[in-house]
Amino acid sequence: MKPFNPTSPTLTICDRVWLVHPTSGQRCSFRVREKRRHKGHFLLGFEGIESLTALEPWIGSSVEADADRVPAAGAGEVYHFEVVGLEVRTVAGESLGTVSEVMDLPAQDVWVIRGRHDATGKPREILLPAVEPVVREIDLGARIAIVDPPAGLVDP
Repeated sequence: MKPFNPTSPTLTICDRVWLVHPTSGQRCSFRVREKRRHKGHFLLGFEGIESLTALEPWIGSSVEADADRVPAAGAGEVYHFEVVGLEVRTVAGESLGTVSEVMDLPAQDVWVIRGRHDATGKPREILLPAVEPVVREIDLGARIAIVDPPAGLVDP
């Protein structure tokens, strides 16, 4: 599998993960029998999957870990799953919407914010670079992020 963050210790610590099928959304928990890093990827062996034929239905699946099994994020860091669902407000207090997903791009993460409507009343999608000084504060307890988007990003 290819992790979002190849240096993350999560898969070296977790002994159980979830596979989420890409089309059906079916989720199944598997105990990790073996694991090792290999060229920016992880090679995982699961109990109950003894051959490539048995693995075939799960190819292309997302791999998830239970939140209570992952190590705490470092200072100034958050996990993608913690950001999804945050309400995003500008430093002036204007609500832009909610983070619906995090795009993991080579230069930086980008938050996909949905919920704000344009002048015609249609919902807008804002792609916000998740970097300092754009993201000023994240309050996971309150489920709010305060941002200072560059000129023209929110309102052309």
